[in-house]
Amino acid sequence: MSHVRFPMLSPHQLAELLLSPLVSKFNSFFLERMGDAMSFHSPGGSSAERVGRLTNSPEGRLLLTPRLYTAETWGALLTIEDFASFPTYGVRTLVFSSPAGLSESEAEPTLEWSVDLYPKGVWFKKFYLIAWHGTMELSESVVRSVRLSILSRTSHDSRIHVAALLYCWRDGVEYIGTVMQKTFVFSADERILNIDHLVPFDELNGCLTASAPSSSSSFSPPNSSSNAFSSSANTYQGTSSHLVGPRRDTFKVHIILTPAAS
Repeated sequence: MSHVRFPMLSPHQLAELLLSPLVSKFNSFFLERMGDAMSFHSPGGSSAERVGRLTNSPEGRLLLTPRLYTAETWGALLTIEDFASFPTYGVRTLVFSSPAGLSESEAEPTLEWSVDLYPKGVWFKKFYLIAWHGTMELSESVVRSVRLSILSRTSHDSRIHVAALLYCWRDGVEYIGTVMQKTFVFSADERILNIDHLVPFDELNGCLTASAPSSSSSFSPPNSSSNAFSSSANTYQGTSSHLVGPRRDTFKVHIILTPAAS
């Protein structure tokens, strides 16, 4: 039980824990740990002093550090089914919210997020940039990457620990095979975090075959006559380990966003 991070339990969960027979059996241990946890959720006064003592030791700081919890409080699951028919350069969007702080006293206001997943590359269309010295035409381009883009829809600065849990499949078992983590400060000037190469592009899309493109290092925008990856020409050979489910046609990413200590 020493590995349980009691401060990460909500006050309601701590109250329910009091009814457990284990608390009566190991009274001194539980009352000390639960006292620390309740102090963490109660701002000011002696509670702040007790939490301050915890932060003075590595063991105490660890108790105040969240794990990668898959509960809906801290994140959401983004799923793409029937991966073969998902359009090239397509995007799947997920919108959700998370608490602003780890303790109940800091949970409000909630942080609003918009997450975009590009499993088959990113296509930037041609556009015109209007500047004081004239108009510039910027040509279209393609990024050959499995990209996860996280947009903060909240105005104030937030230091966030970002984690992406990627599901894999082996011998009939679905499991989390890859974890990508990064700490990022979202602000008014930097509201978007792009994570490229979430999965090796060719590992996920290498089973996608068609007439050979002009270059193996890139593929053409959708309206190009040389687009070898148009959805009408797609055939699949083999299966990526990151495609799960009974039909091996589902791509799943669990996004977790928790406040990070400064």
